[in-house]
Amino acid sequence: MIKQEKEKLNLVLFLTLGGSLKQWYNSGILDRELALYKELKVKYNVSTSIISFGNSTEKQITNNHPYIKVYYNKLNLHPRLYNFLIPFIFFKVFRKASLIKTNQFYGVHLAKRVAKLYSKKLIIRQGYSYIYHRLKENGSKSKEYKQAEKYVFRNIYSASSYIFTTKQISENYEKKYKLNSKDINIIPNYILTENWKPFYKLRKKKKAIIFIGRLSKQKNLIALSNGLAGTNIKLIIVGEDNYNAKKKLEKSLNKNKVSFEFYKRTNQKRLKKIIELADAFILPSLYEGNPKILIEMMNHKIPIITTTVQGIKELATQRNCILIKNPDHKNIKESILKFYELNNKQKINLINNAYQASLDYSLQKICKKEFNLYTLLSEK
Repeated sequence: MIKQEKEKLNLVLFLTLGGSLKQWYNSGILDRELALYKELKVKYNVSTSIISFGNSTEKQITNNHPYIKVYYNKLNLHPRLYNFLIPFIFFKVFRKASLIKTNQFYGVHLAKRVAKLYSKKLIIRQGYSYIYHRLKENGSKSKEYKQAEKYVFRNIYSASSYIFTTKQISENYEKKYKLNSKDINIIPNYILTENWKPFYKLRKKKKAIIFIGRLSKQKNLIALSNGLAGTNIKLIIVGEDNYNAKKKLEKSLNKNKVSFEFYKRTNQKRLKKIIELADAFILPSLYEGNPKILIEMMNHKIPIITTTVQGIKELATQRNCILIKNPDHKNIKESILKFYELNNKQKINLINNAYQASLDYSLQKICKKEFNLYTLLSEK
């Protein structure tokens, strides 16, 4: 039941530049992404207005989500014109705002303009390190990385407060940009523990492992394919329908004579049934931010095989996961085979430890941290 009394705070959330609720819906993560704002409304009576870059389908999507209001490109303007006019199109929303917040870093220049124009405090949130990802994806000498550096430098100092999902990301930004540590808040990604109760059951070996996520270079799936060569272990892939990435991965898997099966991203109810087809979840990433899927799998109590790279090593330990020392195909194969040597008692010990670690990331705990920050800033 949504409370109807006057809101304590009015939060305006800017989606990532070009982002929309439709994208979240198509990826099967809409309810998960909006859960924080539902909890803020129900428990703390904080209203949330979302600035989207989508079209009129945004309104249809939110019919089942009365705890938020979405503002979108209703007039179907050219994206550049729409972006330029956002501060004026939604002036009534911004006047009422208690705080402005970004969902990620890319697009903060628009939120900065609004915050300055309407004299509002701005929270810059980074679920992952925007500049670190550009560095890893393109290299330090690339045009993309240099543009990202300029973009961050122009906009990083516009915030009253910062949210980083990991200590590693926060320390990198604090050191590089000389941020005031008093303005930095470490608030990890949350999980819906009621959705990921430990339903997974250890059963007879299925000789299959599952990967869930984007089919990007970051996820290191070609190395995984090479690591599975000669193992007779099937790979189940749940990811977005990226044609080129999918074809490249299929070619590698066929070359390595690895049995595989693709599924599109889907809702959590359906996803749990797919997970039951596998012995373990694998995340062989080259780098991460604060991967929600890893925390969700910990909470679901499926055994996990993962790398120890930035963004993962804060979550995964020898006590709760099978760790891949280096993200190359030889170490990936070694870790997968090591998992299959474990007995059920050893597996149960790993998944129980992982489950306990996941409880620190419950929606309720993370929501309280967010609300405390909003309250602190609004009272300054």
